[in-house]
Amino acid sequence: MLAHELKARSSQLEGMIGEIDNLVSYTDVEPLVDDMKENLKTLLKVMEEAQQCLNLKLKNLQVV
Repeated sequence: MLAHELKARSSQLEGMIGEIDNLVSYTDVEPLVDDMKENLKTLLKVMEEAQQCLNLKLKNLQVV
């Protein structure tokens, strides 16, 4: 189911963001780490919004 897949991918993204936090101690890649984190957070937000939209549509279909 698409909703389940979105939730699983969101969870993976959260894990990746946590792993990237461990790279901050390497000062030579710090700007790259910051950029990657921001991009992943943006993607996570989009996926969460898509999941909310999908859940709403599914609820509307169940009502009909």
